[in-house]
Amino acid sequence: MEYTRNMVTGASNSDLSIILIDARKGLLEQTHRHYFISRMLRLQQVVFCINKMDLVDYSEDVFLNIAAEIDKMVKQLEPIQQDIAIIPISSLKGDNVVHASQSMNWYKGATLSTVLHGFAKKVEDTKPFRMDVQQVYHVQNEDFIDYRSYAGRISSGSLQVGDELVVLPSGKKSVVVEIRKFTKTLVAATTNDSIQIRLRDDIDISRGMLLAKETNDFLFEKELNAKIVWLDEKPANLGAKYTIQAGSRTTFCKIQNVNHLIQPENPLETIESSSIALNAIAVIQLKLATPIFLDKFTNNKANGAFILIDSQTNNTVAVGFVE
Repeated sequence: MEYTRNMVTGASNSDLSIILIDARKGLLEQTHRHYFISRMLRLQQVVFCINKMDLVDYSEDVFLNIAAEIDKMVKQLEPIQQDIAIIPISSLKGDNVVHASQSMNWYKGATLSTVLHGFAKKVEDTKPFRMDVQQVYHVQNEDFIDYRSYAGRISSGSLQVGDELVVLPSGKKSVVVEIRKFTKTLVAATTNDSIQIRLRDDIDISRGMLLAKETNDFLFEKELNAKIVWLDEKPANLGAKYTIQAGSRTTFCKIQNVNHLIQPENPLETIESSSIALNAIAVIQLKLATPIFLDKFTNNKANGAFILIDSQTNNTVAVGFVE
């Protein structure tokens, strides 16, 4: 049962997933779980590779039957923007991995290599600007007099010199007067750029704060609903204190209520439960000591996910997505 934990850990920083299906066995429980996690993480593309086609005599009927099962699994859930590819392969013989298979001339689609090389990650600059402050630089030398900047990676959106930013949690505002990347000064920066920002005003800013342009979409509340995948062998404790972390922001929290558990193999039916065990996927209510200014995951992936850390063992016990 390690596959759920491994899948969500590996896919959390990915944009495409490849799900292998044994042509002799068809869809298994882990297939449903892997697709559900790929969907929950809003991965841009999911590639289903129906493997070991050489062991079923390269049968087109076997492929079509499994493809129909995949189509049924995908369509039973609410539609989302996600590209789906289904490819019959034999990893042992190399069929449809790099070159088109001569044994499956009935298949006219792309090979796995073609799909992977044709994949292009979508950079969404239209998302609201979010940047966790990772470090504050205060330099005093002959080249930089009273130089103070705030370093971090832009998790979403874009930034230009002259933009007004709000600092959270203080709520203070100032205007960007300089954007720097290493020794180079920039006019603008975008998602995933690691930069330093200098502001017009001298504001008390430290690691763990958040820089943003807009605040209307934030969840300011100390309570939030989230979907989590439990990663720890020790079940969740509703009375225990956990640390919630998003970027460099942290605060204490507790699981106030378990709304229900989700069965990936039958996601339309939910299970009422008061406990969360290893690999379980649950919808919960969290109570936070202070807000950490998250977006809904469906609105902004980069600022809608978090982890839960056991305050006693320091283990990462869950990964969560704001509902």
